[in-house]
Amino acid sequence: MSGYVTKYLLSKGQDCTILRSPKDISTKISLARATKAIRIYGAREAHWEGLILSDSGLVSGDVFQANDMIFIAQSVNNDPASNELAWFGVIVNAELGHWQLTEKVENGVIVQEWKQKDNVYAFGEIVTAELRQRDPGLIEGTLYIFQVPKSADIELLDRIVYNGKNYKVNAIDDIGLGGVARIQTGADTRPAAIDNGEEEE
Repeated sequence: MSGYVTKYLLSKGQDCTILRSPKDISTKISLARATKAIRIYGAREAHWEGLILSDSGLVSGDVFQANDMIFIAQSVNNDPASNELAWFGVIVNAELGHWQLTEKVENGVIVQEWKQKDNVYAFGEIVTAELRQRDPGLIEGTLYIFQVPKSADIELLDRIVYNGKNYKVNAIDDIGLGGVARIQTGADTRPAAIDNGEEEE
């Protein structure tokens, strides 16, 4: 028998679409700003929480759309009181271009070229002096931090394109959240193609 929360979600919950391949999943969700656990005033608008129907199968790293907003699920746990899923996440504020270096041989010479991957939904923060004081793990030269789904397969030294500018992935923290990676990016001045000057053996 469905409990009160389940009935509430089915009747009053927001329509929600989990963006999955090969097929999106439609479900119901509740949304509320997660202000209690957020100490930084500027970040309060970005963090949300709520409940979602358990049969949605929502997991950390999923991207979902509800109430004309797009979110990244940071953590998802079973709520024992309702037997539905309690989620905590951030609102997407950036869509990143993602490029990786590939190698090919031209005229007997190994040449590296950038290969475009799928765009990536992300939550981004500008690195400020205040943020550096709070986060000693920031490396020198980091300009932006982005939280991205691990499924995007972003790797060290990949190129991220944001607001028409190129950035290099200098560090990746993939331990803190199950399905979300936190990447540090800095200026990227590498050319479109790199001739290594190495002849194929």
